[in-house]
Amino acid sequence: MTNRRLIAPLGLCLLTLAACNRPAATAPADPAPATGAPGADVTATGTAPVNDPSGPLPDRKTPLVVTAYEPQVIGNVYRTDFQDLIIDRWDEAGAGGRYALGQGRFDGVRHKGSDGPDGIDTIEGYWIQPTSDHPCETERDGSRYWGKIQFNFDRARKGFIGFWSFCDGTPLDRWNGELDHRDAAVAREVEALMAAGPGAGAAQ
Repeated sequence: MTNRRLIAPLGLCLLTLAACNRPAATAPADPAPATGAPGADVTATGTAPVNDPSGPLPDRKTPLVVTAYEPQVIGNVYRTDFQDLIIDRWDEAGAGGRYALGQGRFDGVRHKGSDGPDGIDTIEGYWIQPTSDHPCETERDGSRYWGKIQFNFDRARKGFIGFWSFCDGTPLDRWNGELDHRDAAVAREVEALMAAGPGAGAAQ
């Protein structure tokens, strides 16, 4: 992302860091300013360029594993600052999925919030892409193109306020998303797994 958040009182220090930590060539240009911060109350932000067409999502390479924890979220497609993002895994331990811009994937652990309407579930983990213009010194899951993420989902799972970085940097750059739709084919697959129960691919 080209816009940066300045966190007082670091000021000029973070400006200098941001100049050295430019996004991949595939990142969307000049998004709107960030509207939240880690730990803030989250709503569907409306910041994603919902009128811009998304590129195709990368193919899913692993089978779905469905649990009793909010299976209706699996298959959700969010319009984000990196075009479409789909949820492939959503359980009490964490979440994972794929995103269109950069043909990448993400996976992270869950930090559960309260069960109230203002509760936030935070997913902290990593994004991984086949390529970018910022290789890391080490590989993660077979790629040198990766970084950290933090996604703060609202209780209704209608959107998230997110942050990302390159490699092991602190996630400060914006990655927000707003629910667009649920993939119908994935929804049918989830329903079939839930109906079949253990032994048919669903973990209860």
